[in-house]
Amino acid sequence: MGLCTETDSRGYINRKKLKAYIAENEKKQLYKNVVTGYKELIAYEADIKNYKALAESYRNLGDLDAYEEALKRVISLFPEDNEAYCKLMEFYQQKKDHRSAIDIYGSLPESLKDSDRIEKVFEKSRYAYGFLSSAYQSISDMICGNSVVFNGVAYGFINSSGSEVIEPRFQAANIYVNGNTGANVDGKWYIVDSDGDKVSTSDDKFSFIGSLGKNGYAPAVLNGKAGYVDFSLKKYKFDYSYTGSFMEGIAAVKKGEKWALIDEDLNMITDFIYDDIKLEEGFCTKNGYVFAKKDGAYILLDKNGKRIGKESFEDAKLFEKDEPAAVKKENMWGFVDTEGKIKIKYQYEDAYSFHMGLAPVKEGNTYRYINEKGAVKIMTEFNDARPFNENGIAVVKNGELYRLIQMYIYQV
Repeated sequence: MGLCTETDSRGYINRKKLKAYIAENEKKQLYKNVVTGYKELIAYEADIKNYKALAESYRNLGDLDAYEEALKRVISLFPEDNEAYCKLMEFYQQKKDHRSAIDIYGSLPESLKDSDRIEKVFEKSRYAYGFLSSAYQSISDMICGNSVVFNGVAYGFINSSGSEVIEPRFQAANIYVNGNTGANVDGKWYIVDSDGDKVSTSDDKFSFIGSLGKNGYAPAVLNGKAGYVDFSLKKYKFDYSYTGSFMEGIAAVKKGEKWALIDEDLNMITDFIYDDIKLEEGFCTKNGYVFAKKDGAYILLDKNGKRIGKESFEDAKLFEKDEPAAVKKENMWGFVDTEGKIKIKYQYEDAYSFHMGLAPVKEGNTYRYINEKGAVKIMTEFNDARPFNENGIAVVKNGELYRLIQMYIYQV
């Protein structure tokens, strides 16, 4: 038996009275009756307006599970209407379930992907993030898919997904580039494999062994001299005061007070003409571009040592990939592209280079993330923050400890 049993000459229900019943119960906020009314009305008028109204009635009733399912029903029946997509994304955002909101956005038909309204709603989830992993006293820059972590007692490793792959147990350790690296175990330096097991040793008392590059060489220090060793810890060219790790086929080396670049065969690329070369975790580059200091300022070089552009800088951070790098001038930080052109003017107290469309910048005492237009996209204020990796993961500092965050849009 329906709510309105009166029918017309054809046996159809009196929809006018049914709609009046719904309106009266909405006015009285008797939403359970409203739900019942719309369910019956839909049996006769299965249009999008009534399905949307049924969904809103569930929300007003406080039955949020039914509200969610009703919106999904609208999307299923009327996939070209953007309102239900927006409301369902907003529903998930209110629950802090950004991953589900992102999934809804990903399911959009092509015809709706340029909708300004949908983009505005989705913006709230595009840069939303959650915390990963344990907290550490320090986390190194993430290079080649791994970071060195320090828990206050020992060093270990996490991977690019934020998982701890080698628990902290070393006195010192360096980034993995090609499956093996240098690590200090009980006061002695070894080559260790990707499981953290010792695989090569020597009678020589090295005071440092760095990352073993794809060319088979790792920087090392012995008796105050720097040079290179191979996997078996055979020594090469121990006549430097500093040797860096290899990336993109190049490394930085120092003799006396001057710096130069060498290639993967340990041959000179440049002469010793630089006062400094910017390094991160012992690497002078991540993408083939180098910042070297000459005549009191840093300049941009390619991997062959050729200068790029005419700009010079007080300080710089390495390019992460091909997005703009952070550079400093007149005590403020801005950004430069790989052609040496300024992309964002000098205006920040500190900054790190762009990656995945975002860069950490410092204003006041805290860091937030901006896009390449300079707009703040992650509003949270961190004590320190580093660039995102390809998995949408970044190192940030909350209070006194470092943690990893991941943007939900990159979670699988």
